[in-house]
Formats: sequence, C-alpha cells, structure tokens
Amino acid sequence: MSSKQQSIKIIVIGLFTAVLVCLSASAYYVYKKEYSDNDLIKGKLASMDAKYLYDYYITSTPSIEGRHYYGSQNASVTIIAFLDASSKSSKEFVFNILPMVEKEFIATGKARLYIKHSLSKQDIVEKSDEFKYALYATCVGEINGEKYHPFYFGMFNLSGAEELLLLAERHGISKKSMDTCMKEADIPEAKIDAYEANKFGISGIKPVIYIGLNGRANTILYGIPSYKKFKQALTGQLYSIGE
Repeated sequence: MSSKQQSIKIIVIGLFTAVLVCLSASAYYVYKKEYSDNDLIKGKLASMDAKYLYDYYITSTPSIEGRHYYGSQNASVTIIAFLDASSKSSKEFVFNILPMVEKEFIATGKARLYIKHSLSKQDIVEKSDEFKYALYATCVGEINGEKYHPFYFGMFNLSGAEELLLLAERHGISKKSMDTCMKEADIPEAKIDAYEANKFGISGIKPVIYIGLNGRANTILYGIPSYKKFKQALTGQLYSIGE
C-alpha cells in the first residue's frame, strides 16, 4: 500500500470514528434528557420492565396494562383510542362513528375498547382543561370502575371542565370521594398517556385509533375515519385469527 493510500485510509477511519463519536454523544444526550424529564421511564427502568420499554421505544405500541376496557374481556381485537373530550373531532368520532362500532363489534363480543387521553406534558404542568378531563375520568375509575365509561362518554356532552364534578355526582360519585382522589392520585394514566402521545407524535387535535390483536400488531387510523374504513380494519384483524 502506498503512502498516499495509507493517508486516505487514516483519514477515512478518522472521519468514521468522528461520526460514531458524534452519534454516540447525540444518543446519550437525548437519552439523558428524556430520562431526567420522564419519571415514567425512570420507573420502568428501575423495575426492569423490558416489555414496556420495547413497546415504547421500538414498536410505538400504547400500553393498555391495567386499563379499563369497554366490551368483552374475551374479545381478541382491541381498539385503543387516543381522544380528547374537549375536542370537536373526538366528539364527532364518539357521536357518529363509535355507536356503529359498538353495535356491530363491541356489543357482539368481537372487540373491546380502551381509552387513552390525548394529552401533552404541558397539559399536566399547566393543569389544562384537557388534563382535568383525564384526571376526573381516572379518579372515577379508581372509585368505581363500573362508572368509568359512562362517566367518560358523558364528558363529551359537557360545555366545559367546570361541569365535571356535577357529572361525577350524577353518576353517584360524591364530592368528598373526588376531592380525596384528586389530592392523593399520582395520575399514572394521565402521565403514561401524555408521554406516549408525545413519543408517538399524537396531538389532541384529531383522534388516533389503534386497531390490533390484544393491543399489538396495530393498524393505525388518524383523524376521523369513515365507518367503512374502520370496519375494514376491524374485520381484517378478525379475519387474521379466523373469525
């Protein structure tokens, strides 16, 4: 090898090494920043929850572990809906699309629905109306799980967050119970949903729907899908398991 070739080789190796160092430093910076800002990930790392971390970082799969669901526990097809009860587009989905899905797929035991709150981390910091909707729903679910979905869907008929307590009382949840929960709750659902929405690029402007099998292998629908498109995604998952 000539001296010129050796020089070129050294330069190439040097450049390659520099790129690797820069990439490593960048990855470390991003990881360190997210770790320091994200107490959810801190907890998952501390508990060595490899499945959640894999879904969060690699497959972008929303977590439904321990969440209330609407429908039969035996239904293999899952609908995971990121919704915002104060959003016009989410209201349109709940009022116009979901009733047909409920009649044909949920009530018949073919699918079950999980609600995720479409929040940003800023919503939690500022205690926005969107955050209040999520926190009230979480507390109602903790106090009486059977009231979770009736209360949640009732929120879409409210004109503002100031009516949340009255709605809870109409569902048999006392002000005292709500006050206790609101003071003591560490809002795990809201935090998980906010971090996932941020990581997966979900905003509260439009619904984002994941249709899969037991929460995985999801088809993702953005915005307000037509019922035909929604039905195609559901029947496709049912077909894949021979139903």
